This record gives sequence, C-alpha cells and structure tokens, in this order.
Amino acid sequence: LLEFARILGLYQVTELEEEGFNVYFEGGLCSDEDFNAQAYWLSISQEEHISLSQSHTSTIRNLILRVIHKMITYGLCQRTTGYNKIPKNDLWLLSMFDARHQNGYANAAWVVVKWMKRKGAGTQKESQICCGKFILKFARKCRVLTEDVVRSLSALIYCRDMDTTTIRDLIDSDG
Repeated sequence: LLEFARILGLYQVTELEEEGFNVYFEGGLCSDEDFNAQAYWLSISQEEHISLSQSHTSTIRNLILRVIHKMITYGLCQRTTGYNKIPKNDLWLLSMFDARHQNGYANAAWVVVKWMKRKGAGTQKESQICCGKFILKFARKCRVLTEDVVRSLSALIYCRDMDTTTIRDLIDSDG
C-alpha cells in the first residue's frame, strides 16, 4: 500500500522513510463499516430523511461540502452520470473531509485501493474503463509503456461489442 501511495504521487520517498510515518499512515485506515449514513446525511442536508437513490447534492447546506462532493464524484469516482446523487460511499468520503464530523482521517491510498477493488469486481460494469486514470499513472511512473502507447490509451475512442465476423477478420487478417 505504501508503494501504491508513492506511485500515485501522494507521498515522496523521503516522507515514507520519516520516523513515525507508518503510525500516521496506518492511522488513516478507516473503515466505513460503522458509518451511519442516515445520521450524517441529516446533519448536512436540508432534507428530513435519506433516500440514497433520490437525495441530491443541491440539498447539502454547506456550499464547501457541495464542492468537495463534486471533487469526489468527478475526480475519484470518475462518474459521468448520476453525479447529483449521493451514494453511501460518497457520503462516507465526504464525512472524511468534514472537519466537524471527523473522528479520524481517511488514508487516501487506502480509499483509492478499496474503490478500485470494488470497481474491479464488476459492481459498475457500465462505467468507464476500470480505474483508467490510476492505471495510466502507474504506467507512466513505472515506465512500463512508451509515451506513444500512453498517449493512445488517453485518447477517447468509440467502443462496441465485436461480432464473430469481426473477430474472425482480426484473427485471420492475412486472408
């Protein structure tokens, strides 16, 4: 996890080697198992009850928390639809940035790994490439791919399911 955090650019090698860093790092491994989404939502929202499928960011009273939620949605989760909705995971992440609610802090590397694991397990099959921006960052830092390949991976392309005729043509391209 430490190497993952370093590759992501969250920490420098010198920080990782500092005395006490492991205590700090492991202290941020917070779990969302005991997170009470209902109570937190009621503390930040104008709504009187939570309905995760119908609750909207526009009802968050604190404008700074609204902006932070947008950062979570676009930056971390890469959501392209339903970005005004508030899933439980978004609420938990938001609570980690809400100083008056914190009883700890979230380790960013751990949060990203947890999120990638869930996306990689196929819970959001219709979303963009699973963790593409993080994989691209790894490829650059570890020099696994050439710059031309990295640029081609960054380009938006149209994708569709392949039919058997197209697959045969790709396999037998010599004729």
